Amino acid sequence: PDENRTVLVVINSDARVAELISKILLEVESRDDSKWNYYGVYLPSNDERQGGWMDDYKMLHSYSLNSVDKVELRARFRMFIFDLQVYSTSQQYTRHFVNMYISDKITAGEVLRIITSTNCLDYPTSWYGIYLHDNERIQDNMKLCAALEDKGTSKQDSLVVHMIHQPLHVSLEGEEETSHTFMVDFSMPLQQLHAIFCRYYGIRVPAACTLEHNEMTLDLTMCAIKNKISPGASIVIKFKRII
Repeated sequence: PDENRTVLVVINSDARVAELISKILLEVESRDDSKWNYYGVYLPSNDERQGGWMDDYKMLHSYSLNSVDKVELRARFRMFIFDLQVYSTSQQYTRHFVNMYISDKITAGEVLRIITSTNCLDYPTSWYGIYLHDNERIQDNMKLCAALEDKGTSKQDSLVVHMIHQPLHVSLEGEEETSHTFMVDFSMPLQQLHAIFCRYYGIRVPAACTLEHNEMTLDLTMCAIKNKISPGASIVIKFKRII
């Protein structure tokens, strides 16, 4: 179905599904020989049966096929490009791309565990998420391929991985009514968040103010995690006293 192409294959009903795959691939001139193992045969549903994958080791006659039945050659594994946009514990921002072949049975959480273990990300797997390019998160318990189909983006093969954004309450000193909740990356250096907060409150000179949490001045060169700030915490923008 990916090539919108139909081929006729003559094969004995006592043959195995794996042999059918080989015959179909021999008819497809545009095949990539290095990826034969990524293909499988899918039996579409009809009035008498529910659709599903045909097991490579089974005989064709076990599926009660007839001469007019159509089956689909599909890729069991789909190649995704994961755009990793992450900060290290040393506050270094890195961005690199990881290519992975994903089966239709694997969940987003399982993909994240593979990515974090093989790419040496500094924080726990549960702190990261997989996102569409509009920053909509794919939940960890969802099968990745199915999730994309549900969102109407089944053809998208590039996804983003970054820290899950958590709430941080910010207000101006002595003005609790100015409190605003920001969803932020807690691994990002506070200096960058500080600039975002200042823009929001119309503070033209960020150097004129600091950030405080529990009456302690925060180190802007470090991230919220290093400053021991938890998600949902409140911080205050405090203007420096001029002597």
